[in-house]
Amino acid sequence: MAMLCESFDFHRIKELDNGEWIFQIKLDGERAIYREGKLFNRRDKDISFRFPELMKELEILHTRVGYLELDGEIVILTGGRPDFKALLSRTHLSTRSKIENALLKNPAVYFVFDILLDKQLSIEMRNKLLQSIITPDFHHIHLLKTYSDGEKLWNYAYENKLEGIIAKRKGSSYEDRRSPAWLKIKRWNTDRIRAVSYESNNRILSTLILESGDRVGSGLSDFEQVKLKEAIDEGKKPLIEIRWLDDGQYEAKRQPTILGVLDYGE
Repeated sequence: MAMLCESFDFHRIKELDNGEWIFQIKLDGERAIYREGKLFNRRDKDISFRFPELMKELEILHTRVGYLELDGEIVILTGGRPDFKALLSRTHLSTRSKIENALLKNPAVYFVFDILLDKQLSIEMRNKLLQSIITPDFHHIHLLKTYSDGEKLWNYAYENKLEGIIAKRKGSSYEDRRSPAWLKIKRWNTDRIRAVSYESNNRILSTLILESGDRVGSGLSDFEQVKLKEAIDEGKKPLIEIRWLDDGQYEAKRQPTILGVLDYGE
């Protein structure tokens, strides 16, 4: 299992600028572990064949250093920015001709942020190892940069509508679990929008459809679900407060979550 982050409120970012953390940009791509000469996604599925340009350079790197195990993010860049839509266009391809055509149009980059030769080494030592092996002659393998000023990096990510940043505790080892030593700090926005319809499954309100056209899973109590269904069935439009990830790439709201019901359209 890959090491996973816990969530952290971006309003508290200054708390992390105490000299105990390092910071990296959170890239909008596909998490991938390189081990045993193959690339695996978070579901431990072999995705090597979909990214031949990455595998070619990883094999060269593997030959140079011997045993190699890496953690990183596969990204497609458009105008220097991560382009998740372009990445999605490649993640389900299975035929060689389509994959070869896609890599010419949207070449991928593997941004490496960890090396797993010895997981007990500190994050600082693991970064030094990466710096020694990932050299500028690689076109599709890059080392993800590390920064010391979290608030400054967060402001940069926010102003450039990037997904967010990651904070990593100095001295921490690599853990095969979700750990408080890694924190993800995402760019979230909130809004209040009327609900106009819903979908249900076995009497459970599974999805709300909003005036904006966005769809959001309810995550509400049984009482709230019943009240919402009754209100919408009566032609009312309940007011919902939602939170979503704002990276400026999509018209639809990404990862919308209901924070609460403000009124039932009364």
